[in-house]
Amino acid sequence: MFHITDVFHITHVVDDLDESVAWYERLFSPVVFQRSEMMGTHLALLAIGDVVLMPLMPTEVPTAAARFRAKFGTHLHSLAVHVEGPDEFMTHMDGLGYALNGARGGPVEGLRDEIWTKPRDFPGLYELWAPRIEEDPRLVDGWSSRFWRDDHPLGLLGPAWVTVLTANRAARTPALADAFCAPVAHETASTPFGTASTFLALGPSVVVEVAEPTDPAAPPAADLAANGEIMHAVTFEVGDIEAAARHLQACGLRVERPGPGHLVVDPDDAHGARFRFTETSFRDW
Repeated sequence: MFHITDVFHITHVVDDLDESVAWYERLFSPVVFQRSEMMGTHLALLAIGDVVLMPLMPTEVPTAAARFRAKFGTHLHSLAVHVEGPDEFMTHMDGLGYALNGARGGPVEGLRDEIWTKPRDFPGLYELWAPRIEEDPRLVDGWSSRFWRDDHPLGLLGPAWVTVLTANRAARTPALADAFCAPVAHETASTPFGTASTFLALGPSVVVEVAEPTDPAAPPAADLAANGEIMHAVTFEVGDIEAAARHLQACGLRVERPGPGHLVVDPDDAHGARFRFTETSFRDW
């Protein structure tokens, strides 16, 4: 049986890679462990505690990422996870009737190829990856997220989770859960961000929030109306929300407060991405 072990990276499509990396460095103080160009995109891999963010800038070459940017602009793109047993995952998905794509957009070309779900099959877009990048600092003995928890002004308490949007949570969540054999970690009819949400545990530290907008005036409703079932947000739990707010504002970022103990960085100040911070675990929402 296949297993999702951890987050490989969260992809963020941007217009200017240098500016976006500088933005991440100012906000999160990441370990930048790779900058490269491949298949028509420029990218960087940034370790922030136990999660990796990947700002990605398409070039003029016609690629899936370039088509995404042309359609949606700068925005969060996809969740990539490490998988053990990629062959078993592909067999499982075939049995459910789902086709998968490889890195070049056609069939998966081997067990070391990227394995992509198709955009319309599930809320959000997912990449599975079996190999490990040697440069990933999380593989080094002694790696710890302590710096981001204890010393960084944001005080990040654990791996981030991602939020994907849907207009019909009851109908769309079971397919995603079945595809990844993901149990429900929590459900709530009301979140601080204007959604009813189901939280799926794809792996021990990999959580996807499937969110259905309930407040037509809140950002999730606007994002769903404009962009469909897209990745909406990345959320970090923090130890002190006011300390986090001071750091965000010191970085020159506009901050929204959807409720006590919760913050959202204005996407216009974040290269189109929506980053949320909360001092309450989603299990207590």
